[in-house]
Amino acid sequence: MRKIIEISIFSFLLFISAEALSQKVGLVLSGGGALGLAHIGVIKALEENDIPIDYITGTSAGAMVGGFYCSGFSPDEMSKMVESDAFLKMAYGDVDEKLSYYFKEENPDPALLQIKLDKDFSISKAIPTNFTNSALLDFEFMRVFSGVSAKAQYNFNELFVPFRCVAADVVSKSPVVFSHGHLNQAIRASMTYPGYLRPIRVEGKLLFDGGLYNNFPTDVMFNDFFPDIIIGVNLSDSITPPDEDDVISQLKSMVINRNNSQSLCENDILISPKVNIGTFDFDKAKEAIQAGYDATMASMDDIKTLIRKRVKKEELEAKRNEFKKGIKKGNIHSIQLEGVTNKQAKYIRNALIRNNEIEIDFEIFKQRFFKLLSDNKIKTLYPLADYDYVSKKYNVKINVVQEKPIQLKFGGAFSSRPINTGYFGVTYNHLGRIGTQIESDVYFGKFYGSTGLGFRLDFNTKIPFYIRPFGVLNNWDYFKSFATFFDEVKPSYIIRNERFAGVDMGVPVNNSGRVVFTVSKGRNKDSYYQNSSFTKTDTADVTLFYAQTYGAKYESSTLNRKLYATKGYRINIASKFIEGQEYSFHGNTSSTENIVDKEHYSFWFKVKAEKYFVIHKNLRFGLDLEAVNVWRNSLFGNYTAALLYSPIYRPFPESKTLYYPTYASDSYVGVGAKLITPINDNIDLRGELYIFRPNVLIKDGLAHVPYYDYQVTFSNYRYMASTKLVVNSMIGPLTLAVNYYDAQPVSPWNFSVNYGYVIQNRRFVKL
Repeated sequence: MRKIIEISIFSFLLFISAEALSQKVGLVLSGGGALGLAHIGVIKALEENDIPIDYITGTSAGAMVGGFYCSGFSPDEMSKMVESDAFLKMAYGDVDEKLSYYFKEENPDPALLQIKLDKDFSISKAIPTNFTNSALLDFEFMRVFSGVSAKAQYNFNELFVPFRCVAADVVSKSPVVFSHGHLNQAIRASMTYPGYLRPIRVEGKLLFDGGLYNNFPTDVMFNDFFPDIIIGVNLSDSITPPDEDDVISQLKSMVINRNNSQSLCENDILISPKVNIGTFDFDKAKEAIQAGYDATMASMDDIKTLIRKRVKKEELEAKRNEFKKGIKKGNIHSIQLEGVTNKQAKYIRNALIRNNEIEIDFEIFKQRFFKLLSDNKIKTLYPLADYDYVSKKYNVKINVVQEKPIQLKFGGAFSSRPINTGYFGVTYNHLGRIGTQIESDVYFGKFYGSTGLGFRLDFNTKIPFYIRPFGVLNNWDYFKSFATFFDEVKPSYIIRNERFAGVDMGVPVNNSGRVVFTVSKGRNKDSYYQNSSFTKTDTADVTLFYAQTYGAKYESSTLNRKLYATKGYRINIASKFIEGQEYSFHGNTSSTENIVDKEHYSFWFKVKAEKYFVIHKNLRFGLDLEAVNVWRNSLFGNYTAALLYSPIYRPFPESKTLYYPTYASDSYVGVGAKLITPINDNIDLRGELYIFRPNVLIKDGLAHVPYYDYQVTFSNYRYMASTKLVVNSMIGPLTLAVNYYDAQPVSPWNFSVNYGYVIQNRRFVKL
């Protein structure tokens, strides 16, 4: 009898042990935006307590975290990744400075609003579908997950942990479950939050965030894996109700489906991390992870009671390392393009593949990929890498979406001073064997008016280059320098008019810079008075200058804004040779009646550099340097004309709207220092100080004949200062500025309220 009891007890224990060992655990991860990073903390807590994870299903952020884990990433590796600057760049649509391609950068203009249109001028298609550039995310997902997909034979059951994720087909209004294919494509489709990321097509279907129809895919877990126990991490209940003044909260409530009709069984476990993190607060990854960890640890006793099976850390790490060994590596041996014609494919292929290249390293391909993406004729490139098990290399398929060909731009500068300038530009882009861009812009206002026309041809040869013929008409009307909107404006005392045409040829210098060679020909006409004592009845002096110029410049920039930058650098090194003929005619305020007919030769050289440093999270420091030197065969025929055809130091936007001859010199050095206090992401308080040191002075001689004076003393130094409150809105900067110019002793202080960009068209004879 005793023997029978012992055998029965042993059999029962053996049965219980076998049941525990066969116990399968499924982990269901819901969507939730940045809060979805809490899933990493959940997995971390489970692994630390030897709780097995046999299957994972996920939606949106849950698909991303689940996909990384099923690809062999440990919780610590995932934490390190999502807390990195590289991940934040992906999440917020930024591109690393090393991947920017300055050669394709367009020259800055004062546009505040841009509208992109198809040839049919469809307004509905002009509305942007997403506010985040997914290029870096798409490429990195391809790079990380392609080898994993190939190792698993494109079957999600063969991943480190069997996996499913859910996207939404808005046409059929139903969820789409991914069980095979490209892992990067499946995860990307699942996390396509409307308005945040651009949707992608998979097998002809345009797919969006899986949270639209199934934010908590317990049904997928039951149907595909049927585990013994489910641990569900549901974040939808942690999302706050919509606020009538918060568009994001309203959109979030519409996107995320809270109806969990496929509920967990009675013995399953639900974890609901609680933390106040916004949908796109990816910079709070550490908080989200900790919230997931804490919520899981709070339920750990229940989890251990329900789940008897254990997997030791050493065993799990060995399995993970073994899986990683099989991840397929290899170079790219071919590229296929979709969505373009044969001529367009030739243009794109030339940018990605060099002649006679048999294969391309992924890092080299990455550089070329983002160079191509910087082309304003291309909107998006979505890559997929297929592994060839015979050649052990990848074939990359790229879906190309062309940018809308017509671009309308509206903007300008609007101020409490009478310098208001409107701006309108139109650009037409055409993608063919050669990239073509036709652009025209118009500036209109009392102070400044301009019309420009350009035609750019881009050639994707071994050394890329562009050729750009152009024509420009410029006109400046300087009246009372410090007038405000309420002041009486005096007659103009200087009117400058330029008309010229020429050709640019540009070539890249690595990724960060470009060299542009320019030849131009045109005419300047200047009307002016020799002193400030003039009336409406007086006649002005007139100088005509017919010239041709030959220039070259190197430029590079990583500044984060067109104006009022807070980070990055800019450098510009330019030279220009000018030859031309001066004809000066004198008005009745001049002391001479001689007509000047004079030939001029001059060589201009200019260096301008700007860089910003982060001193503290609430303090940034900027340095500004400008050095100019001009060599001439002779000065212009009278003093004012000589000043007009000399460089003038104008370091900040407001100074470009003023004419102060005391800041003019044919040789000078200007140095500026800037202290910037970011009040928040969009508001800065800036203090700026500039020192102007002329190396030579232009003096007014007898009968207004100019001459050089090399006796420069400390008293000839000039200063400018500026204090600004800058509000960088989505539609341009608003500034409250107080400026000081010591060259204006009567009223050196200037206060103004400005909106927009003080950016003007290119110049003719000046750098």
